[in-house]
Amino acid sequence: RKGAYNEALKCYNQFINSNITTDATILSLAHYNIAYCHFELGNYDKARSSFDHFVKLKGNTKQLIIDANSRIGDCYFHDEEYATAEKYYATAANKNGTGSDYALLQQAIATGLNKNYTKKTKLLQKLIDQYPQSEYGEEGHSELGNTYISLNKHTEAINTYKALIEKYPMSSSARIAMLQTGAIYYNLKDIDNAIAAYKNLIIQHPTSNEAKVAVEDLQSIYIEQNQIDDLLAFMQQQNIDYHTDEIDSLTYIAAEKKYMTQADTKPFEKYVSSYPNGAYADKAYYYLGNVADTEQRYETALSH
Repeated sequence: RKGAYNEALKCYNQFINSNITTDATILSLAHYNIAYCHFELGNYDKARSSFDHFVKLKGNTKQLIIDANSRIGDCYFHDEEYATAEKYYATAANKNGTGSDYALLQQAIATGLNKNYTKKTKLLQKLIDQYPQSEYGEEGHSELGNTYISLNKHTEAINTYKALIEKYPMSSSARIAMLQTGAIYYNLKDIDNAIAAYKNLIIQHPTSNEAKVAVEDLQSIYIEQNQIDDLLAFMQQQNIDYHTDEIDSLTYIAAEKKYMTQADTKPFEKYVSSYPNGAYADKAYYYLGNVADTEQRYETALSH
């Protein structure tokens, strides 16, 4: 393929130098194609210079000007010169034509890499509003939600993720958004909504990798809440079965967590009642005996 682009470069340069035509439009297209050959070959300095030369020529269409500015932006973006890349993307985006949606997305991303997150959110919202049918809409929603998280704007992030899930329900971005929504609610200590978000992901996309993560997160929440029975009931509805040893372990971990955070021994009592010969029965009895001894309930302590 590289050979084909190199051969094409020779042909276009020979054509330009041959003076076969003085037609400005044809000559301009030749320069445009030279720029693209360099771009596809990864010669970004030459591509940038060629595209820059192209946009200054007469006879160019609006669409090609947009595309050329976006490619110049891509060259600077590749070289991590994000501030300069942003300027060229902005030029392409502001022309409001075919390809401006891509330029607007890239402008937003470059702006974010320059740590101007507030401006990034405005550009992404513009992309979503101005180009509702754009092929870059899904990525725009995802970037916007993630940026709101960076800004600690949790309500805005949740609303953006909800819009993404509704518009692109079968996309991988939607599954990630559902997972992110659960995490946001959890971090806000809104446990009920966190559980609902994780359950919704598991129900709608049961075989996805995101659902596997949701199962783990949901499991952690139910352990924290000491609601293992509720966890098992839900998982059974989803045809997710736990081995007896797993149930034993989860029940004990939940009991221990409850004791460590709230000094509550009732979950230990429930554990030894349900699993008198369980893998963690000795530990549970130790905790119960130690608490009884501390409280001077010596007969009870001896019984454990």
